[in-house]
Amino acid sequence: MWNLRHISFPYIVQQLFFRNGGEFWAGREPFLDENAANDKAKPTLVTRGLFNGYSMPIWDAGGNVNEELHFRLRVPHRWNGTTAPSFYSISAISAGETENDRYQFELAWCAEDVENVVPDTICETLTCECICSTGKNAAWFAQIIAFELDPATLVSGQNMQMRLRRIAATASDVTNEIVLFHWDTRWKMNNIGSTSASGY
Repeated sequence: MWNLRHISFPYIVQQLFFRNGGEFWAGREPFLDENAANDKAKPTLVTRGLFNGYSMPIWDAGGNVNEELHFRLRVPHRWNGTTAPSFYSISAISAGETENDRYQFELAWCAEDVENVVPDTICETLTCECICSTGKNAAWFAQIIAFELDPATLVSGQNMQMRLRRIAATASDVTNEIVLFHWDTRWKMNNIGSTSASGY
């Protein structure tokens, strides 16, 4: 079942790879930079029953310049290094909307490792749009927003920074704000353990 690739003595197994190319998906929840949100008091914190989230108006460079969320994550050492990872968030409309109205989010990200210059550029910008179609336009109906990242420049162990904004929809924008309740990333792994001292 296992291929032992890295063994340190006295006989401590550091990393196991699945035999015959076995792989599995795993989630890694990114760290939300709550300090930035708390400092600016934006986005607004919203509670729905036991669910706490952030209310997201459309971002703009004027009055809504701080209406965004920032995340950070270390690229898992157990990632297979080739399969595109994804960022997900659970979104919900805060009031009933007209059928087929839309809302859209934008994810910008970049990643770099230590012993390199911290970049001041964006590696990739992605968008995802949800449609409030029949049966999905009632207040608090939840949909997943998902972004598939280009793995070409990603390396295990890198520090990844992400910024999430709501932007204008391609047509017929919803009237009310969108609330985000949860966020996660998904990675395809091909080993257990790590040769890295950080072991992530």
